[in-house]
Amino acid sequence: GIGSTGDSDLDVSLTTALSAVNNGISGNIVITRAAAAGGMTLDAAQSSPLGSGSVIVTVLGGTLTVASSGVTVAGSGSILIDASAGNVTANADIVSGAGHITIKADDDIILTAGVDVQTASAGTISVDAETGVLTMSGTANVTATGSSVRLRSQGDITVGNVTATNVSIDSDSGSIINAVGTTKNITAANLRLQASGSIGASARHFTTNIDFITGLASNGSIYV
Repeated sequence: GIGSTGDSDLDVSLTTALSAVNNGISGNIVITRAAAAGGMTLDAAQSSPLGSGSVIVTVLGGTLTVASSGVTVAGSGSILIDASAGNVTANADIVSGAGHITIKADDDIILTAGVDVQTASAGTISVDAETGVLTMSGTANVTATGSSVRLRSQGDITVGNVTATNVSIDSDSGSIINAVGTTKNITAANLRLQASGSIGASARHFTTNIDFITGLASNGSIYV
């Protein structure tokens, strides 16, 4: 592995771009960047399909940008991407073979054009913009095959294409918006939508292929 949880994580402050690869079947990649060092660009991989190692990356100040070959776990390990005092921008894929994926930012989260956030089997996906907005490009995809996806933000959530058995989308003080260029906002068996503002818009409905839906727009309208 590379680093470990707790006091033995790998503290990174001398570089603004980091590439980390573990080719073994065990061990995690655990990286923390100090607040004073600012943001960081990252690509990381657990490359063995038989492995159970995870990728855990925390940036304590500034933007954490996923770029280049993205973040990949070929086996069953999980992925945590955490900008605890800034933004997360994904310009490349974040993929686990069957582990949980968690993306957290104190401020905004952006999934840019063509980005895939994907897991399968028992793996779930949680994306949480704690005080900001969550913005997916219309060609960005979040997929948890046979499992669950949760999208949450303080402000608006702009949704690209989300596929899972269970999907929950919750905007505490904003609206849920259909991104321009989407194929289908939600493909799922069960969908829960909650927003302080509106869900969809009269000129651009929120699009779904679902079995069951619950929706609440506390101070707005619902267009599905």
